[in-house]
Amino acid sequence: MSRTTLTRRAVMIGAISMACPARAETWVAFQDHLVALVPPGFHAEMRDDALHVTQTEAVRNPLTMTLRVTADFRLHRQWFPNRRGDIRYTIQNLGGSGSGGPVHELRAMRNAQAPLALIAQRQAESRPDFEIALDLLSSVRRPPG
Repeated sequence: MSRTTLTRRAVMIGAISMACPARAETWVAFQDHLVALVPPGFHAEMRDDALHVTQTEAVRNPLTMTLRVTADFRLHRQWFPNRRGDIRYTIQNLGGSGSGGPVHELRAMRNAQAPLALIAQRQAESRPDFEIALDLLSSVRRPPG
């Protein structure tokens, strides 16, 4: 199995693009030490070293995304039942290149278009990953505590 190096930005893009207001989660196993929670209404399958996710619910704009990861990253999705239907993502670098940084926590709203637009804009500006991460963390509400 080939190993693909991912930046934190790519992991965040994958996490935010999977945002949905569903309450339940489904575990999908990647390589060693890495899991992703895929929302109901989505189909996920492993293809070589990639997780391919397709939205199966009848919606106006279904999404399809592919997330490639290494064993050095962990992506966790947790739904918080409140009026806004917030979802918290924890993206953690467990080792390897660039490890030792803080755990990145994002809280995405049901509408993920604003964070995705921000990522696209910062990428077009050739901003480094850490600046994009800071922009994302400051643009979404921080988790309590």
